[in-house]
Amino acid sequence: TIAGLLFAVTILVTFWAQVTIPWTVQFSSGLTIATTFLTLGVPFFFSGVVVCLCLTRFPGQVGKLYAADLVGAAAGCLALVALLDQVDAPTAVVWVSAFSAAGAFLFSWGKDKKWSTVAAVLMVGLSALALANPSQRFVKLTWSKGDENVVPLYEKWNSFSRVRVFGNPEVPQQLEGWGVSQRMPKDLKVRQLQLDIDSFASTMLTKFDGNLFDLSAVKYHITNVGHFIRPNAAVLVIGAGGGRDIISSLFFKQKSVLAVEINPNIINAVNNVFGDFTGHLNRIPNVSFVNDEARSFLSRLDAKERFDIIQLSLVDTFAASSAGAFALTENMLYTREAWDIFMDHLTDRGILSVSRWYSNRRPGEIYRILTLASQALRDHGIQDVRRHLMLVRLATAELDSKTPNQTGVGTLLVSRTPFTDADVSTMEKVAEEMHFDLMLSPRHVSEPILGQLTSPAEADKLIQSFPIRIDPPTDDSPFFFQMLRPKDWLLLDAIDRDRMLAAYSTAMFNLGILAVLVAMLTSIFTVSPFFLRTFRPLAFKAVDLLIYFGAIGLGFILIEIALIQRFQLLLGIPVLSLSVSLFTLLISSAAGSYVVESFETKNTGSGKYFLLLLLVVLVGLGVAHPAIIEHCLALSSLLRILVVVASIAPLGFLMGCCFPLGMREAVKRVPEIAPWLWGLNGSMSVVGSVLSIFIALAAGITAAYWTGALAYFFAVACYFIAARQGRQTTVEPLAD
Repeated sequence: TIAGLLFAVTILVTFWAQVTIPWTVQFSSGLTIATTFLTLGVPFFFSGVVVCLCLTRFPGQVGKLYAADLVGAAAGCLALVALLDQVDAPTAVVWVSAFSAAGAFLFSWGKDKKWSTVAAVLMVGLSALALANPSQRFVKLTWSKGDENVVPLYEKWNSFSRVRVFGNPEVPQQLEGWGVSQRMPKDLKVRQLQLDIDSFASTMLTKFDGNLFDLSAVKYHITNVGHFIRPNAAVLVIGAGGGRDIISSLFFKQKSVLAVEINPNIINAVNNVFGDFTGHLNRIPNVSFVNDEARSFLSRLDAKERFDIIQLSLVDTFAASSAGAFALTENMLYTREAWDIFMDHLTDRGILSVSRWYSNRRPGEIYRILTLASQALRDHGIQDVRRHLMLVRLATAELDSKTPNQTGVGTLLVSRTPFTDADVSTMEKVAEEMHFDLMLSPRHVSEPILGQLTSPAEADKLIQSFPIRIDPPTDDSPFFFQMLRPKDWLLLDAIDRDRMLAAYSTAMFNLGILAVLVAMLTSIFTVSPFFLRTFRPLAFKAVDLLIYFGAIGLGFILIEIALIQRFQLLLGIPVLSLSVSLFTLLISSAAGSYVVESFETKNTGSGKYFLLLLLVVLVGLGVAHPAIIEHCLALSSLLRILVVVASIAPLGFLMGCCFPLGMREAVKRVPEIAPWLWGLNGSMSVVGSVLSIFIALAAGITAAYWTGALAYFFAVACYFIAARQGRQTTVEPLAD
């Protein structure tokens, strides 16, 4: 009860501490990560105490109790998604704290009147605080990635983002955005509002009242150069954002615009909340919106539905972290398989227009999409890729002459058919008028490396020898923004040694700090008992059990993360993949835990058959999952969810058998060691969560899955050793 109360209280206290400390990662990444990790870890220490006591004080009911724990976790996956659609994150934290106090109340109910009263008062008080906290009246963010004191015009949370709108809708300003030509007249102004996502990524809402002349500023944006050579086009905008690409299409009088946006709150802000400001873009006859993940949407779209322009303007996961953690986040839009889908949905005259950051210090993104485009063209039987590519860059003379580290923007145009002389001449004229640099075209190459990357004879050798990774990402390794090779991960002096490596090293440096913290804490809490005189003999007596519980903790989390990453491709929306995959895995594991205990109680020794079947299913589904995903991409949303559930549930059921089976063997031989085994299992899950990222970045998601499978093979071998030892031990009846 006391641990449960401390869990409830520290959830709120540590959250408050985290959002009021005015530190940023740029100030001290190591200190910030360590502080965050240690601060937010406090509540989980107390929750671990609660779960450990439940599982180890009632060994005869461990299967049912473990099942209940997993059912609660599964319910939380769905409940949190629903809760964050209704309230902001600070209020959601208060509700979680209240639910935890309710758990403490149930522990003490009918046993300890004093603590039961304390828990009840805390539960009611926290619930009242949550109900009284709309718009963060009491519990609020005061610091996240910056000062939170500026009051937005609009704010809305959901399970994967916070959307806010700022600005004065009545004050005209120069066109805001990356990649705006210096040739834009200074007196050409528009009214606009800033929409930011998670306090870092931003897009603009532009005032539109039906007068296209007022939008003339958009033609000076480098992301729109494709419109000059493809008039009267059917346009697909990937990442609608605030609608800038949509109104650009309207200005160029394109015949239709289909905008795909993954975040429903952005669509609502643009078309409803600020609809009078933006001109209700969704009501314009030739404009339509789709709330979906773009690649998933295209995979289900009729093959006959094609577009003259598919536009991706700086679409990425950069909002994940101002520290550069976006480099560790998979992005299914920038893979070889995704671009094959894009190419399939272009008309014969169609072009793919992709804009990315492009500067002397950080050329990697442009180089990588260039190799990606070249590979996509070759996949479609095109060998002379140079005739199908044009690359335009914001004028380097103005960006890089005085500030060589300044970030610029480049736009790559990829055509299904060769660009005509008229296309090239038009682009040369546009570049001259707008003061853009035409870096690459069928007629011209401004940098030797661009020519090499588009030459089949030279590209592979250059890609292998280049300081950073610029090879085309794949669905198995979709980390477009992570450009360091594994051999460079430990080069912490890269800032002084190599400017290009340093530009991409922040994320890996931060991940390394996290790995060190996890390793230190795991050693302290799980290895230190070896040095205690009381536990040392027990440890040597139960080495097989220690390895078993560590292996199933490691294997479970590696398999879990690999499945979530794999099925993101099938389900499209990341939070949907997370919630469906995790819910299915947890609820099926709960069923396995519950069922195997009944079987083992009635038929001692039957548990080994569940473990042997687990190994068979691990191998079978590991081989089958990629084919399942490929053949089910075109199914409806409901059917794809059912496919994911059917693909994960058998595996989850069998993995759920492992913990109660191991605990039964443990209490036969060394019941004193049970809490240690539970702690080791949880610690290795934390280690595995970091390890899975390293493995996926270095060798791919499939490698992470098979590493988890290998851990289970070790675990099963240890179980058979432990079971043999158990048969040689006098078995005492298990307590309830």
